[in-house]
Amino acid sequence: MRIMHWTESFHPRIGGMEVFVRHLVAAQRERGHACEVITSALPGAPDVERIDGCAVHRLPFHRALAARSLPMIRSVQEQAAGRLAAFEPDVVHLHTSQASAFFLMRISRGRPMPIVYTAHDGFLAPLHSVPTSLLGSVLAGANRVVAPSDFVARALAASFPDSRGALVRIHGSLPAPAEPKQCAPHDVAAAPTVARLVALGRLTRDKGFDTLLDALARIGPDTPAWRAEIAGDGPEATRLRALIAHFGLESRVRLCGWTAPDVVPTWLGSAAMLVVPSRWQEPFGLVALQAMQCGIPVIASRVGGLPEIVAEGVSGLLVEPDDPPALAAAIDRLLRDADARGRMGMAAKARAESAFAWEDLVVAYETIYEDLRH
Repeated sequence: MRIMHWTESFHPRIGGMEVFVRHLVAAQRERGHACEVITSALPGAPDVERIDGCAVHRLPFHRALAARSLPMIRSVQEQAAGRLAAFEPDVVHLHTSQASAFFLMRISRGRPMPIVYTAHDGFLAPLHSVPTSLLGSVLAGANRVVAPSDFVARALAASFPDSRGALVRIHGSLPAPAEPKQCAPHDVAAAPTVARLVALGRLTRDKGFDTLLDALARIGPDTPAWRAEIAGDGPEATRLRALIAHFGLESRVRLCGWTAPDVVPTWLGSAAMLVVPSRWQEPFGLVALQAMQCGIPVIASRVGGLPEIVAEGVSGLLVEPDDPPALAAAIDRLLRDADARGRMGMAAKARAESAFAWEDLVVAYETIYEDLRH
């Protein structure tokens, strides 16, 4: 089968969608499918390159729309249409409802093709207000709409009832770490003297790392020793450094900067817990699943798809977003109870393997593609 993946951004840009698409492309190629990627232009990157053996085509979607130049928009649209014509895909898998999707929707009007849309990027504006938006066009034009969580499926079905016939839910996933020894369930007997808390994500306000710092400042001096690491980069970095100083956490909290996806499992491996303090409605929450695959308990906000991943009291704890006292209490609870961390870590790994198996996701998408071919 020939599969064209159409995504807003791709490696070396890093985010949940980018990591997911890269792994999906690799898995499909391993199963004998031909794959290519169309994505947005990236400063310093060539227009065409091969990543992991797959051709990646970068087009100036954003530049054309920002210029509001019809000739430029037509030119970029023709370039994208030419890539599709040259590759002759059996299916186009769209991973975005943002700017680049505008061009695919225009192309598909004159060239009918099977389109699968996975709703795992930042579409969660008030959905009732955008039925005629680009998202509405994508939902109307896609042959199948895949929600990565029940939360997203409910939101789309409620706001876009006409899409219900094409809507399916395939829980998000990632392949398990290649070296299980790096990610064994938390071993209480071998636990370090200082418990290591970790958080990972783009440093934006949506991710709630300011709430995490506020919570850490509330942990009492009688709590077992701990330190925290926040991995990621983004526009909130300067503000977060200022908050670390404001709360007097310089000796306890470190901003690690950008962390390559390939080393995330190793980085997670020795952690006592992962904290996901998001305040926005996460469509799924891949970082929580990654920690669970590594046998790490998760403390997460009760938002979006996160409650579908983290089983309260079993594989981790859930708290309300923007509630530093509640988050501090949850962290304090696990810091004081190494046995609970161990039990939750083992339960987390088992849940990741049974409920969010990567192979099940790959096969589910393959089944959808095959259905659309016939």
